[in-house]
Amino acid sequence: MEREFLRRLDLLPVATRRALLVAATSDVGELRVLSPALEALQLDPISLEPAEAAGLVAITSSVDFCHPLARSAIYGAAQETSAARPTSRSPMGPTRARRVGAHGTSPPRRVRPTRRLPRRS
Repeated sequence: MEREFLRRLDLLPVATRRALLVAATSDVGELRVLSPALEALQLDPISLEPAEAAGLVAITSSVDFCHPLARSAIYGAAQETSAARPTSRSPMGPTRARRVGAHGTSPPRRVRPTRRLPRRS
């Protein structure tokens, strides 16, 4: 079943896949909540229409996935793609994307001490 969802996903435009990922990662499917996130990525709710035509979601005042596995497949496909080849177009930025892609997670940041210790003689 998941393979069928992935097959449908692969046929969709990039903008639709990105919009679906926003919907899949959201706890709330309401369009009034999703719209600002979509706009921040230069997308709009209209970009979800091909996904509705493909039978992955139903769009009313909210985005409802046809099956819980559809949401999971979309989320999982994005994680696999992101880990496989981070790009300069990553929302995280090119440098952070390379670090995350190389390590799977962000490397630990160096922390400066909050106070200096006395020097030993």
